[in-house]
Amino acid sequence: MQASSQTQSETPAGGRGVRFSDRVLILGRSGDGKSSLINHIAAGASCQVLIYDTKDELVVPGATPVEDPARIDWNARIIHFVDDSCELKTTGRLFDLCWKRKAAREEIGPGGKLPRGYGLVVVVHEAGDLCLDQPNQTPRSVINYLKKGRQRGLGLIAGSQRPVNIPPSARTEIQHVATFAGGLDKRDIAEIAGLYELTPQELNATLSDLHGRYGRHAFLWRDLTTRTTTAWPPLPEHLRARSIATIIEQEHPDG
Repeated sequence: MQASSQTQSETPAGGRGVRFSDRVLILGRSGDGKSSLINHIAAGASCQVLIYDTKDELVVPGATPVEDPARIDWNARIIHFVDDSCELKTTGRLFDLCWKRKAAREEIGPGGKLPRGYGLVVVVHEAGDLCLDQPNQTPRSVINYLKKGRQRGLGLIAGSQRPVNIPPSARTEIQHVATFAGGLDKRDIAEIAGLYELTPQELNATLSDLHGRYGRHAFLWRDLTTRTTTAWPPLPEHLRARSIATIIEQEHPDG
């Protein structure tokens, strides 16, 4: 596999070829920059965005946090849903409502309602929280959303430190995957290497080379639709600042 390289002066992967209805998976260790890349991609989504905050660690400008799925204002452009208990019943209820958005969009009008077909992207900073790190416990509504939502204009941007612990369809249904040069746990490499059409040894070597050139905040982007792979340097500061949310936690501000 040959990975083309990009420079900081060019548009990073978040702005190239990502449709709002796609599934995007961002992988890396704590501190590598997952949250910055996730938030940058989400900020460019031209549709409604729901941020599923499972650690109550985000500030979303202009959005009031809500903790009950029944109290979500579905007319809002940005929705900040907080569930730091990660109750699977709540997760199931939330994604059931998200799934129903396919048939519940309103025509735009004086009340500022969203246009029919406007679409929805759900942002999850740790995909393992969708199943409490137990993939066989994934709520059915989450599986439906992941497997069938793309055709209904329902997208997903998800991150993970341990991709073996996420719902299987969060890997099998994706159109894009990014892995940071800081690497993954050795137990995860085998799960991810196939997405890049590489052996685990080749993926490790590629990430190591990327780390040597640009540092741990660089990332390897794979477009599974076009079967192209691009090596990206760290997201430049002016794009890191173009974020849909701010992380409260200061210890690892680059998530």
